[in-house]
Amino acid sequence: MINPDPPSVTPSHDPLTASGHRFNSFFSRRGLVVLLLFVVLFWPGYLYATTVLKVGVYNNKPTIFMGDDGIAAGLFIDILENIAEQEGWQLEFVPGHFSEVLEKLRLGEIDLLPAVAFSKDREAFIDFNYNTVMANWAELYTQKNQNVTSFQELDGKKIAVKQGDIHFQAIKELAGRFNISCRFLEADEYETVFEMLQANYVDVGVVNRLYGNRKKAEYNVKSTPVIFNPIEMRFAAPEKRNELVLNRIDAYLALFKDDMTSVYYQSINRWFVVDGAKKFRLPGWLKNLLYVFAFVVFFLIGATLLSRDQVKKRTRELKRTNKQLSDEIEKKKLVEEKLRKIARVMEASSDGVALVDKHHRHLFSNSSYLKMTAINQESLAGLPLPTLFGESFFRDELEHPITECLQGRVVQIQKQFMHSGKDENFWNVTLSPYYSNDTHLDGYVMAVRDVTQQIELERSLKMAQKMEAIGTMASGVAHDLNNILAGIVSYPELLRNTLPASSPLEAPLKTIEQAGKRAAAVVSDLLTLARNAASVKEPTDVNLLITDLISSPEWRGLAGQYPKVMLEVNLQAEEATVNCSQVHIRKCLMNLLYNGFEASAPEGKVTIRTFSTPGGEAITGKSESNTDVSDLMISIADTGPGIESEHLEHIFEPFYTTKKLGRSGSGLGLSVVWSAIEEHNGTIRVDNIKPGAMFEIRLPVIIAGENSTPAQAKADYRSYRGSGKILVVDDEPELLEITGGIAEMFGYTVTVVESGEEAVVRLHEQDFDLVLLDMILKDGMSGYETYEKILAIRPGQKAIIISGYASSEEVQKTLELGASAIIKKPYTLKELGKSIKQCLETVEG
Repeated sequence: MINPDPPSVTPSHDPLTASGHRFNSFFSRRGLVVLLLFVVLFWPGYLYATTVLKVGVYNNKPTIFMGDDGIAAGLFIDILENIAEQEGWQLEFVPGHFSEVLEKLRLGEIDLLPAVAFSKDREAFIDFNYNTVMANWAELYTQKNQNVTSFQELDGKKIAVKQGDIHFQAIKELAGRFNISCRFLEADEYETVFEMLQANYVDVGVVNRLYGNRKKAEYNVKSTPVIFNPIEMRFAAPEKRNELVLNRIDAYLALFKDDMTSVYYQSINRWFVVDGAKKFRLPGWLKNLLYVFAFVVFFLIGATLLSRDQVKKRTRELKRTNKQLSDEIEKKKLVEEKLRKIARVMEASSDGVALVDKHHRHLFSNSSYLKMTAINQESLAGLPLPTLFGESFFRDELEHPITECLQGRVVQIQKQFMHSGKDENFWNVTLSPYYSNDTHLDGYVMAVRDVTQQIELERSLKMAQKMEAIGTMASGVAHDLNNILAGIVSYPELLRNTLPASSPLEAPLKTIEQAGKRAAAVVSDLLTLARNAASVKEPTDVNLLITDLISSPEWRGLAGQYPKVMLEVNLQAEEATVNCSQVHIRKCLMNLLYNGFEASAPEGKVTIRTFSTPGGEAITGKSESNTDVSDLMISIADTGPGIESEHLEHIFEPFYTTKKLGRSGSGLGLSVVWSAIEEHNGTIRVDNIKPGAMFEIRLPVIIAGENSTPAQAKADYRSYRGSGKILVVDDEPELLEITGGIAEMFGYTVTVVESGEEAVVRLHEQDFDLVLLDMILKDGMSGYETYEKILAIRPGQKAIIISGYASSEEVQKTLELGASAIIKKPYTLKELGKSIKQCLETVEG
């Protein structure tokens, strides 16, 4: 049972005796009876309760270790046993490597682990006591004939570290910070680190200074002036368990440190003070007596030696012979010990290592090599390398590098391996010649490292760089293209409005308008690819959007092109409302349907299906996903031949296409789909199925409400007529004429200016109900700066942003200032009229 109060180190004093007269006056006889009952009922539980603590022990002498007699010892053990004796704790020691007992502590399989280095990372999953028992730090060790004086000298070296050690993480971070390229080999204990260093398998070893100072002479290694990572050694317990135990330890440590005679200082003197005893001086008379005694002894020894000279001569040869025999035995022991150490080092390595003779037969391999090749020890011994990896692969990829290695050179290669039915892996292979003596080459050593994950990360980076390049290109040209297209789209619509229905110009003008809209769609694809184009999103029922799509003229044109391909529609999702840009999602679905029909031709079937994710599993980290609603899944599957494996990983890259450019694709289709879905906080993936291929889109669902809209709503532009004064700001004269003409057609009084400076002057002179503001102005102030100046003159001035392209940051800043809406160029009469009407009605309200 853990005592609730800290122990006392003051002289014994009985407060009950000191205040006995007050006790008699305070308690009545009835109170004494109650007190007696309390002691009888509850005191035995406190008296006999015992706390059993399972304590982890690892080898880190002198702070903590398990002795040869199987008894735990060290500074932390001395302190803990003293506390346990006073508290009545029963200790059960659980030995193991540090990484093993640390994992047991994390899982709660042990109750306490002494001598743990405190760090913020470890504090996330285990609890530490507050008082630091002692400080320690890491030190670099090398062989006697090597010198290391700074971190920069570690570049290109092999460094042995203890698995799970806090100093391992520290030196790895330092190596990254100083851009040092080195190789880390993990060992189970500090002892193994020194063995690896002694066996010349590594160049440098990382060991804590306390352990290193005691053991460096035993392993014939030396310390360097490079020290780092000061740490605090404390007691640790499983997270949110045994807080009371840690509190009691802190209480005792505080008392121990204040008392120079406590077990704390006694244990430090025991384990860390090498020569604290004072030298004893002999009295002078005793020295003289010893000198006389020594003289007599030497005299007698001399006489004995002279008399036995013949015996010593005869025994000298025997001793010499025994010495030679002993030396040979010692050399043999050293060789055997070195071989055992090398075997331990190779077994501890995370790299696969195999020794192969000149006939390519395996002689030896470590566990990592067996795991990589999925071969057990019995079947690998004597197995030829061509049998393991295949004759053709060995002949085409390995035979030439191995031939170079057998000529005495170290060869490094990187290859993609497939073996034993496993997936393909990328391996870095180092081939080193193996000599049985200084001149005789017996074979070669294969050191294999799996770099598959690194290769995949490099591929992902290249993909991201391609997407960024396309986005930059789209950002540069979108503004000018949309300014040009604004006239092509808006002028024909404006002219058609002035012509009678029977005019022969109606059809040509409509053709020009449709061509402009198709060009605008291509620019929209580029903006989508850039992923920073401002797009209007609104709650939309995707089921209704799909229903509208398959009854549109675009769909009828596709169905007419492939009459023998059937479409199956299965809209199962109950919650299908997402916050999206209808234009982008509609275009994504049409693109995937077109690809499916093309792949299934001449006869086949395409299936479009909506459903909800099972169990309400939302998209992780997507802010628009409601945690109480499942995500929406849209799948489009075809019965075509599927997608070849070499194309799958490039399928969403810009300008990557298997179609003929100019005939059946531009190479932007699927990259635009990918960018649009990403912009909507969704994901898209593609898989081959039997038969055909299937694209699967996942979008976050919002709660459906009154604001949910189906497909595009149809409205008559005449309903947007109104009155008021409008100021149009644009640096393109043609667009000023178009925008002003449309606004005047709707009944508004329009003033146009070509710069932000001129707009500010006009607003000084008169009031305007609304400002139509281009975001990017070639000369002078930008749209955002212009609106800032306008608000300084006319606080609360209403404005609508009109732009062919603007960064999302600029748009967002302008909206935060008070702009009401965004209209993207090119725009239709209805889009402009509707936005103006809504903005002015808000003003009036």
